[in-house]
Order: sequence, then structure tokens, then C-alpha cells
Amino acid sequence: MTQTGVIPTVSYFLVLLRPVPDASATEPPWQEHVHFIDEMVSHGAVLLGGDLDPPVAGARAAYLLHTSTRAEAEAWTGRDPLVRQGSYAPEVIEWSLVGIALNAIHPGPETAGMTAGSTDTSTERTDRRCPSQC
Repeated sequence: MTQTGVIPTVSYFLVLLRPVPDASATEPPWQEHVHFIDEMVSHGAVLLGGDLDPPVAGARAAYLLHTSTRAEAEAWTGRDPLVRQGSYAPEVIEWSLVGIALNAIHPGPETAGMTAGSTDTSTERTDRRCPSQC
């Protein structure tokens, strides 16, 4: 909190991804989605993301974007191969965060040794797939 009593916030945009009922019978483009997420990471647009288990309000996955405007967040979201193919419908929600403690992020096997702002574009990461219920 500042001396004026105002808590400083930063606007982010939470993108909820809900499967579209009766979407095409073809497999969603998981590899293209992973490459797209890697692209957002390289541009510093995405803070975090992943599957939701159990789903929340029908959403099976989400990611958090740090963009200047809602329009920019919606533009990124519209480029997601899962959205373009029609497998998933996005909902973009503005989220005013009051703080981020980077030291609270627990590194897993894929992020061990990474620092804030670093990116990993190894081919190892592109072998990931969302589970079938994603």
C-alpha cells in the first residue's frame, strides 16, 4: 500500500478456454497451440497458463496475458490455434493484480534454472500435449 492508501495494481487479462460443444471431430491442434504459447512467451505477452483440473465454469485451460489493452489481449487470443480451429471458445477477463511474488513460483522439472524473463524454446518443450480432456 502506498502512503496515499491506494494499492497499486497492474492490469492483466485472464483467458479462459472452454471446449466448444459439437466442435469438429478432428483432433484439436495441440502442437500448434504449444508453438503459439512459445511465441507469446518470446514476446513477453503471457505470464503463465495451463490446464484447470477440475474445470472452472466450463473452462478446461487458461492463460494470463500481460498486454497494454483488452484489444491486444483479444488479438493474441484470436491467434490461438485452438480458438481459430473452433475447438475452444475464449473468454477474456481483465484482472487487476496487486502484486506478483516471482520467488513464490515453485520451479518444476521444466522450469528449474529459469529466471524471470527467460524463455525456453528447446524442442523438448514442443513434445508436450494437452491431455484429451483439455
